Amino acid sequence: MPTVTNPSLTLTTINNTSTKLTVAYDVEFGKVDRNLVSLGVEWHPHIDIIGYDGPSGESVLINDAFDHNAIPVTVGNGQQVLRVVNEKTVSRSDLQEDSNGDDEIKCSIRIHASGLPDVFTQPIQTPDRTLAG
Repeated sequence: MPTVTNPSLTLTTINNTSTKLTVAYDVEFGKVDRNLVSLGVEWHPHIDIIGYDGPSGESVLINDAFDHNAIPVTVGNGQQVLRVVNEKTVSRSDLQEDSNGDDEIKCSIRIHASGLPDVFTQPIQTPDRTLAG
């Protein structure tokens, strides 16, 4: 299975009504992962947007929020590391996880292979970011 490393999250508020989330990460594919591409397998991300309140817990705000754009893995031997950037703009109110004050947001990234049983990589989370209330 592929491995996700170096996740990051950038939040950009637009006119106080919407927020653009930019999630960037590296995905490492091994020889088997890469050669499955020759059999028609397509690798793509599943990214959830999570509200995070430290010790009091976290909750999924938007499940599977981003498009499932294919990651351009090529057939070959050895490892292949690809930098992936996904962007999504949502209503600011969709990220309102605190009744008042700032909202702490992070994303959970899983990689999936279409054409195979529903087996996902372990979810890897971005660092949380504070979105001013």
